[in-house]
Amino acid sequence: MGNFFSRQQAWVADVKNRSKEREKQIEKAMAQKAILKERAEQFSKLCTWTEEMEAEYQAYENDCHVNFDSNSLLATPVPV
Repeated sequence: MGNFFSRQQAWVADVKNRSKEREKQIEKAMAQKAILKERAEQFSKLCTWTEEMEAEYQAYENDCHVNFDSNSLLATPVPV
C-alpha cells in the first residue's frame, strides 16, 4: 500500500512539473506573439502610402511629364 502512495505522489509531482513547464511555454509564446505583433505594426507603418508620399509622387509625375499606364509598369512620355 505504501508503494501505491509513493507512486501517486511521484505522479502528482510529475504533473505539477509538466504544468509549470507548460506555463513557461505559454509565457514564452505570448512574449513572442507580442514581439511579432510589434514588428507587424512597424512593417505596416513602413508600407503605408502616406499623403506626403502621394504629393511627392504627383510632383515627380508632373515635373517629369510622365504618364503611367495603369495596365503597365512602363512609363510613356506625354507630348508637351
